[in-house]
Order: sequence, then C-alpha cells, then structure tokens
Amino acid sequence: MSSPWRAVYFDLDGTLLDAEARIPPEVFAAIARLKARGIKVAIATGRRATTTIPYAEAIGVDAPCVLFNGAKVVEGDLSTTLFSTTLPRTFTLKVIARVLDLGIHVGAYVDERLLIDTRVPEPRSMIAGAALSAREAVDLLQLERAPVKLLFVDEPERLLELRRILTRERLVPPGAHLVRSNPRFLELLPDGVNKGTALWRCAAHLGIDVREIVCIGDDENDRDMLQAAGLGIAMGHSPESVRDVADRVIGDNSGPSLAAALDDILG
Repeated sequence: MSSPWRAVYFDLDGTLLDAEARIPPEVFAAIARLKARGIKVAIATGRRATTTIPYAEAIGVDAPCVLFNGAKVVEGDLSTTLFSTTLPRTFTLKVIARVLDLGIHVGAYVDERLLIDTRVPEPRSMIAGAALSAREAVDLLQLERAPVKLLFVDEPERLLELRRILTRERLVPPGAHLVRSNPRFLELLPDGVNKGTALWRCAAHLGIDVREIVCIGDDENDRDMLQAAGLGIAMGHSPESVRDVADRVIGDNSGPSLAAALDDILG
C-alpha cells in the first residue's frame, strides 16, 4: 500500500535528537525505511547550518531544510539559499541594549556567525547546544549588519519576565515576534518568519502540497509548522499549546516512540 505522505520534516532538539544530542539507532532505522519507500526527509530547526549539517548528513536529507526557525530556507545541501531575511538593525540594537541591561545573555546570528556580548558572555544556565556552539564575543551594540535572529538564554521564569518587559515597553520591532524554542531559549524573529511559512516555501520548491508533509516537533517554535502540515506530530513533553494543535501526540525523544510513529506513517 502506498503512503499518502511525500516528505517528513523533523525538528532537531527535543525531537530527532535524544537527551545526549544523538539520533537514536531505532530512529535511524525507521528513517531508512521511509526513504526506501520514496518519502523525503528534511530538518526544520532554529539552528544555523553549521550545527545542523552533521545531522542532515547523518539522515541523508533530500529536501529543502528550514534554518533559524524559518528565517532561512536552504536546499538539502544546506549551502544553497532559497529564502532568507533579517531583523531591522536599528530596532534590534534597542532590544539588545535593554536585554543586556537586565543581565540576560544575548546571541545575535549574523549569517553563520553567532555573536555574543562581552558584558554578559555566559548564560546563567548552560544548555548543551549553546555551550557547544562556536561563538564570538563582541560589543553587540556596535553591530554593523542586521542579524538573522536574536537568541536570549536564561532561566524559564526570567525569560517569561523578559517577554513581558519587551512587550510592555513596545521594544519588539514592528512585524517581528518572540517565540520560545526551549524552556531556556527565547528568540526574536523577523516579520512573517516561522517554521510554518517556511514549510510552505519548501512544499512549493518540491512541487507538492503542504498537506502531503508530516512534521514532528516539540516546542512553541514548532507550532505553526505542525498546524501547516498534513500531519502534525508533537512529542509528549511538548507544552500544552503545542500538543493542542497537533494531530497526534507521541512519547518522549529517547527513540522507540518516534521510530514507531515513523513506521505508522508507512501504513
């Protein structure tokens, strides 16, 4: 029996990757079965290409991928750009100044460079992805180029308060928006940028209907993607707001639950 699905898009952290930032062997095997049936696989992540390429190569992506939570869409080689945008520079500098004043760690992505500020060089909570990602310490208030996105790293409660402050003080640039990508990650993204709009771009490039795509994710930044897909699958540890929009909720990201869900796709 043929599958109605043409492609599967995976979020990375908390979804395709386990707690040790590895792809479980059961998932590798399930992905191989998908590809053997002609179903394409791709990645939709908040990461940049540099830290996504090892996983893309490991699963053999063969469809456009989503980077920076939708601010960039690239071919499966992760080097050919199909779409990209940035935040407005002037407004962004105002946001950076306020966040640094609050003592919260800021990361500004300029192309493939992750720039952090010398005044708050380390986040209060070291997350595996943030700790291992190559960074350059600079004076962020002297940025000459507009960043693709901003990343704020701190404890969940402090990020909730930061969200309230930036909203209350109207510091979020017109059209830009804040989204959580991890309990300790809050991101500022450009106007109209999310994984959902990026998925439409990927579908158009592939020449398929977005409803022929399966998407799997686990946090607020995956919500639009799960809603846009023909089948949206949320991990069991996802926030309620994400589980509510998913067509299916599965277990954790240790491997067996995701592998079983992928086999279900084959019918």
